[in-house]
Amino acid sequence: MSEKPTYEELEKRIQELERAEFDRKSVEAPAQASDEMYRFLVENSNDILWIFNLSSMTYTFCSKSVEHILGYTAEDVRGASLDDVFSKETKRRIQAAFGAVLAGDIDTNKILIEAEHKHKDGRLVWMEINAVMQKNLLGQPISFIGVSRDITEHKRSEEESRRLASVIRRSRELVNVATPDGMMFFLNDAGKKMLGISEKDVPQTNILRVIPEHLRDKVQQELLPTIYRDGHWEGELQYRNLKTGGLIDVHAIAFNIVDPVTGTLQFIANVSMDITERKRAEAELRESREVLQAVLNAIPVRVFWKDREMTYLGCNTQFARDAGFEKTEDIIGKDDYAMGWREQAERYRADDRAVIESGQAKLLIEEPQTTPSGDQILLLTSKIPLRDISGAITGVLGIYQDITERKTLEAQLQQSQKMESVGRLAGGVAHDFNNMLSVIIGRAELALMDLSPTDSIYKDILAIKTVANRSADLTRQLLAFARKQTISPKLLNLNSIIESMLTMLRQLIGEDIALIWKPADNLWMVKMDPTQIDQILANLVVNARDAIKDIGMVTIETANVVLDEAYCTAHAGSVPGQYTLLSVSDNGCGMNPETMASIFEPFFTTKPIGMGTGLGLAMVYGIVKQNNGFIDVHSEPGKGTTFQIYQPRYVGKAAQTSSEAEEAAATGGPETILLVEDEPEILEVIRMILIKLGYQLLAAATPGEAIRLAEDHAGTIHLLMTDVIMPEMNGRDLAKRLLALYPDLKRLFMSGYTADVIAHHGILEEGVHFIQKPFSIADLAAKVRAALD
Repeated sequence: MSEKPTYEELEKRIQELERAEFDRKSVEAPAQASDEMYRFLVENSNDILWIFNLSSMTYTFCSKSVEHILGYTAEDVRGASLDDVFSKETKRRIQAAFGAVLAGDIDTNKILIEAEHKHKDGRLVWMEINAVMQKNLLGQPISFIGVSRDITEHKRSEEESRRLASVIRRSRELVNVATPDGMMFFLNDAGKKMLGISEKDVPQTNILRVIPEHLRDKVQQELLPTIYRDGHWEGELQYRNLKTGGLIDVHAIAFNIVDPVTGTLQFIANVSMDITERKRAEAELRESREVLQAVLNAIPVRVFWKDREMTYLGCNTQFARDAGFEKTEDIIGKDDYAMGWREQAERYRADDRAVIESGQAKLLIEEPQTTPSGDQILLLTSKIPLRDISGAITGVLGIYQDITERKTLEAQLQQSQKMESVGRLAGGVAHDFNNMLSVIIGRAELALMDLSPTDSIYKDILAIKTVANRSADLTRQLLAFARKQTISPKLLNLNSIIESMLTMLRQLIGEDIALIWKPADNLWMVKMDPTQIDQILANLVVNARDAIKDIGMVTIETANVVLDEAYCTAHAGSVPGQYTLLSVSDNGCGMNPETMASIFEPFFTTKPIGMGTGLGLAMVYGIVKQNNGFIDVHSEPGKGTTFQIYQPRYVGKAAQTSSEAEEAAATGGPETILLVEDEPEILEVIRMILIKLGYQLLAAATPGEAIRLAEDHAGTIHLLMTDVIMPEMNGRDLAKRLLALYPDLKRLFMSGYTADVIAHHGILEEGVHFIQKPFSIADLAAKVRAALD
């Protein structure tokens, strides 16, 4: 179909026709030219012109434009009824309009309605119908003459506008239209709720009223100029609810609305999304991440995570420092080749790749590592695959811990446990062993008292006594190692004790080895058993002598030292505090690390068979530990050895003590003693010794028997000598029972058990008399007289 001429072209054509008609035939009737003109208009109109006959109720005329609007030809419409042209609803409306005009119900005989026409292809087309009623000469209605204009696009635009308006009104985002000076022209329901503005207040509200004061300069100096210049602005903003005063975070998009003809600014439109919750969630997430990072930085393990390409996504501070970086963010985006362990990178990447590809975790794997500083450490590593929400593996998460120190401590613990086991074994056999030695030594001494040195068996009995005493010394060494020997701590100045031993120590090492003594001034006091100091020095000096070939030097020093956290961290077993240091050094052959690892084990010795028991340093170790001290050993092959013994400084108030009383002579007396011992052999030998010493004896094998003897005895009982651990009742409880009968009763306790066992029964308290089995006749005589006197 050819393109329809415009109205300007039609008007020009009419003017040409009018001039032509006037020039060609100015004498013809004007009606003829008019008819031609109107015919041209009808044929070329974009609207449908039609005539509807009221007598036939059909269309008697229709312009050609019906073809491109409704798909019908003009001939198709001529003779068509309303049913053929309109839908049922539209037909009803047309008939009602016609009826109203014919009935005179309206002031004019014109009709103006919008109705749907049937297109030839079946679709409906919206038309605007403008019609007038035509009458004959008699004034009777004969037809309607009308024009129908296609308004389908207009109706569609209206519908879209209505829908858009509905969407805008129902939108959950704020939609606002304001004049260039900021006065609101439109605000949807979400905006009213967000800003606390009622419908009636919208036109009286300037948009700047809902902008918080701290942002108004930004809006006026940045936001509005940008909109004027670029036509739009987008970013985050804040509004204030005028009703509640609360602040709302929004993401806003603002843009110009200009007049399409003049191009002048008419309105500024704004769409804002409430992101308050999102901002809060982001803040919480950011805070959670910061807390998580703080936790990761605080825990004593290294944490890292990578993507599938082995690139680091994050880590904690400890990991960053291990890798040679100061900050965790310096790690992000790098791989293992950029780390301090670049030479081991491929092995670590292979492990990570295996976890990612298999989806299987690798847990608690020990592996060595070289630190950026070149140190060799041992790591305990675990790695697990990282997965997203769908379960797909996105990378690997790893944690590891430097267990170098822990492994060292574990080795030390195992060594300590091994030594403790030997100690428990020594303590376990000590009781029975000491009881047997008590019988042997007691019987031997009793026999020697009845023999003359010229008797044939005198030497044999003396040999038995000597071997028994050596066995008792061996037991004491084992108990010293096990920290279970019975001790009597006293407030001591080490300098005084050591000076009193120098002569004996020089005799021990011989003339070829120089003994150097370097005492410290104002040395702090310690509380120890003086005999233990003797044992420590004797063993260390003898070991130093044996480590020196021919000529050499042994140095003994004392000092006051204060140990801090840093020192104790590097020296396992030490505790920060003030200590008195006893140091024994030699310039002998020294020791290798393997030997040093075993020197405190009982029965370990580097000396030839028969030259040592291997209990000397074990005893030193036990004594120091029993007194809450510790030992450091420094030695290298060919460079000598230094033993440093740290004993805690005594910080209590020093008591005024009198000089020790001279040990009582090995004599007896006339007093009556109640002896209680559950071992028959020991009971008999002690009874014989005490009788030989001149005492009156009441002997009992059980606590019950002892109570009966005490109740039946007519005279005075001066001393109770009892074993500590017995059936029926222990020695302490027996003493309490007998004190009710004899208030002035003295007590002497004895035991073959170790110190920890008898201390549990309260026997080693200060002021309580105690004698450790085995003992000699002289020891027993002295202890009995000390208890009685």
